[in-house]
Amino acid sequence: MSRPITRIIMLFSLLTVCPHLPAADIEFFSSDKVSGNPHGALLRAPSLNALYLYSAADTRQYMEYDFGARIPGISYRSESVAVDIGGGGGIFTRFDLLSESFNFIHADFTGALFTDVRYRNFLFETTVYHTSSHLGDDYIKYSSGAVRNTGFEAVRHYISYMLSCLQLSIGLDWKFSRRPKKKIFGEPSILAGVRIDLLSAGIPFFVEWEAEIIAGRRLPNFGIRTGIYLKYFFNTCILRRKSGGSEPHELSVYYYSGYSKMGCFYDRRETLVMVGPSYRY
Repeated sequence: MSRPITRIIMLFSLLTVCPHLPAADIEFFSSDKVSGNPHGALLRAPSLNALYLYSAADTRQYMEYDFGARIPGISYRSESVAVDIGGGGGIFTRFDLLSESFNFIHADFTGALFTDVRYRNFLFETTVYHTSSHLGDDYIKYSSGAVRNTGFEAVRHYISYMLSCLQLSIGLDWKFSRRPKKKIFGEPSILAGVRIDLLSAGIPFFVEWEAEIIAGRRLPNFGIRTGIYLKYFFNTCILRRKSGGSEPHELSVYYYSGYSKMGCFYDRRETLVMVGPSYRY
């Protein structure tokens, strides 16, 4: 095993080991997550999405159907510290909306292990993940030599500072293994984001910006997402009833400009406008 991979595994192990924790403060498969809405502006946030998508680059219309979830396996809670250790994954698909047979364009499959730690107003998110453009077929050697599928393994770490209505984030993403190397960017990237969520102030509205600067690339990836919480909006604003508990239902509008997040198209830039509902587990 190469040294970089060994170091990543050791780092992830250190972050996930929580010795001497009182058993009474540990819970399995908790529904109360430390990180409830991780970084959706750059796409690929774990959720159930049904998004209409317009591509400005080729003036085509698509539908994107995504299914993803992050599931805490072990959770620890104290007065100042909260920890989630778990796994997750997702399937991200795109279809040609106006074609005669609603043509399937592509699908990606992602699996991940994560550790989320919140200490007072700080949130630390570490994820080791695998992405394949066709469920593992990126490992298959084609006799023709044509690139049909792509894949990579990566580690991503975020540090966020959280207030009642504001979250500031900075992160690092590094793909330590990729196939084929000429198709997938190997340079590390720096991520920075801002999220404003007014739900705690009684307004079911949020907006978030995020940018990814890739080393050696002239143009960054940039995304912005804004929307409303449908549960709170309908129950409180329309029916005048109290809306308690989590707010998983969202109606969002996205704008994304950057390198494609879809399979074999990672080395292409695209500009997308999206709108649709999301359900976040």
